[in-house]
Amino acid sequence: MARAWFETRTKRYKPTAASTTALFSIAKGQAVLAIFARVDVARVAGTSVTVGDGSDVDGLFTETELASTAAGRKAGAGAYLAASGGKIYNAADTVDAVLTGTPTTMPDIVFEILILNTSLK
Repeated sequence: MARAWFETRTKRYKPTAASTTALFSIAKGQAVLAIFARVDVARVAGTSVTVGDGSDVDGLFTETELASTAAGRKAGAGAYLAASGGKIYNAADTVDAVLTGTPTTMPDIVFEILILNTSLK
């Protein structure tokens, strides 16, 4: 009998330089249904932050969604979430944050992700 359950994970993203940072490990058979961000310190002009995976670097949060230089709460609406309501992973992957540009002030963002676990591996 197949069974499914939801899981939330939280991770603080506070990079020290422009780079790609793995935020969450996603196992084969899991689905990412939603992602939220609480921006405590926003990125500065001339930089960008996106969140996605190895197939689409902004599949969960686009630069436009995280572009505000103001702090606050945001919901991801990248292509994975906007078109189909999530992404089912047929192979293990990571959800990554990508900071580009030359930041003078580093962003400080707390991400929370909603994952559906299934027994259909």
